[in-house]
Amino acid sequence: MVADIEWERDPGWFCADCQVHTGLIGEYYMVRKDLWQLYGADRDMLCIECLESRVGRELRPQDFPELPVNNPAIYPKSELIMSRMRGY
Repeated sequence: MVADIEWERDPGWFCADCQVHTGLIGEYYMVRKDLWQLYGADRDMLCIECLESRVGRELRPQDFPELPVNNPAIYPKSELIMSRMRGY
């Protein structure tokens, strides 16, 4: 039996590019499926800055579908991701 890994150390939360813990910095989110298929990390995580680097632009409100995971009342968000979701 595999021991449970504390979420702070769970490798599934670390950005595939820069290794920052996306959950701890408030960057747990989903973008449109087509955007993730083109630039994402399959089942891995990416922080906002690394995804934007891959996409070549800042994310926009329309990039974030209306899903519970994108609701800051349910999952706290970083100021950076909130600015992208608001569009300023």
